[in-house]
Amino acid sequence: MKKIKNHNLGFDVYHFSKKAFSMMGFSKFVKDEKEVPFFWQELADDGRLDCLRSASMLPPVLFGCGSWDEECPEGTFRYTACIEETELVDLTVFEGHETFSMKAAESEWICFELEQDELLHSWDDGHGAEKPYIWIDSLGYSFNDEVGFHLDVIFIAKNEIYVPKDSTNKNRIVQFWMPVLPKV
Repeated sequence: MKKIKNHNLGFDVYHFSKKAFSMMGFSKFVKDEKEVPFFWQELADDGRLDCLRSASMLPPVLFGCGSWDEECPEGTFRYTACIEETELVDLTVFEGHETFSMKAAESEWICFELEQDELLHSWDDGHGAEKPYIWIDSLGYSFNDEVGFHLDVIFIAKNEIYVPKDSTNKNRIVQFWMPVLPKV
């Protein structure tokens, strides 16, 4: 990742390229981003979060993926809590669970790195969903529709519990990845 300097966003911003990759996890249709923390809590309560965490031989990177597809009921989007499928992931732990898989095309990405509490507050003004698009535009990029989704990226220790809006985790560093194309 290459750090982008000379911007006035108030947090660290990085640029990187990533080859195509696949992800697998659990999804739910939600009406807005305010429902997302409740979904993470549901995953923690019913054991599916443990399933995601235990699938990887390394401490997992959890992705939260907001996307739209033809299965989304009108007025909703799909939110998927997932991990990247690699040779270090044991897919057998997902047996017996309904999962959702998705692929990301090769792309350049912009990474916004913030404290969890800072990210949540940046969304609380009613315009949260629009902000990352404004941010990438200010950096000279546009959203890469070929990928078609963004990623919340959460780094956790193997035995740590992650639930958004948990007051004990407000200083946790989280990343928000946007697939981008340079503006011409």
